Amino acid sequence: MPVVSKKLEPYIYREYSNVLQLAEDMRKDLTTAVSDNKKQAQRRKLKEYIDTLLDLQYKNIILTQSNGVVDTLKRNFPDLSFDLCGRFKGFNSFWNKVLYTQNENKSLDTIKDITGLRVITKNASLKTLYEVATSIYNFFTVKGFTPCELTFEIEVFNPEEHPDVELPKQSFLPDYIKEHAKDYVAYPKENGYQSIHFVFYDPSTGRYLEIQNRTSTMDTYAEHGAASHFEYKEGQEQKHETIEKMDVDFSRIKIPGFDIFKLEDGKYSFKDRSGFFGSKSILFRSEDPPTLQTKII
Repeated sequence: MPVVSKKLEPYIYREYSNVLQLAEDMRKDLTTAVSDNKKQAQRRKLKEYIDTLLDLQYKNIILTQSNGVVDTLKRNFPDLSFDLCGRFKGFNSFWNKVLYTQNENKSLDTIKDITGLRVITKNASLKTLYEVATSIYNFFTVKGFTPCELTFEIEVFNPEEHPDVELPKQSFLPDYIKEHAKDYVAYPKENGYQSIHFVFYDPSTGRYLEIQNRTSTMDTYAEHGAASHFEYKEGQEQKHETIEKMDVDFSRIKIPGFDIFKLEDGKYSFKDRSGFFGSKSILFRSEDPPTLQTKII
């Protein structure tokens, strides 16, 4: 049977006209006082998550900047074939991250990937990927976004276990960018995951935006290979057994626009039009006519 975070138990079977009303109800319930500092921190982070979900102004800002990213890449790399995707972190993934971040005694302020953009290059060398990432970094800093200083642990990566993973001879990121990047291309995760990550702070809204840069081969490996999202999340959940889940009787859910899909491996994927259960949308594809979607779902 499908499972979701037990945090949704008071809401999942109520009648709503859309999923955003469920989020609104959750936000209202966060106003009740709690004395436990750990739960207070959870509530603050959950409110930030729901506020971001419901913030149409911020979504429009992301869309505007997405147009700028596309124009910049087309101008600087006229022969480059690429996709630009938008992502909103699903609630189950977000809440699990909140719990295991606290379990590791880390601040919830380290969670800055509620919304994100992903640039996938299709015909680029590793060096070109670095040049694309640098161009995107420069674009956002010129637009007034503040790059966040990032740190990451270099994991033990065994090339023999992942023979298809291509490694550069060195990191090609300029020195002024390195402290603001997680360079998983030069230093892959143990499972072979590769990508270049930035996080930017938008002072006009007080929100964060994660940028991922990867090749199409890296994206396939991350989505469907050994470094896939499901494999990663499954490992995290096994590591932190305190994450509570509930079985969901899908026949009892009365929320329009909410749907569920059973995957080939027997797992379930939740979808809804608002993005509350996670969304990925292709905003631009080089092979398509040069137009962006009018909204981020």
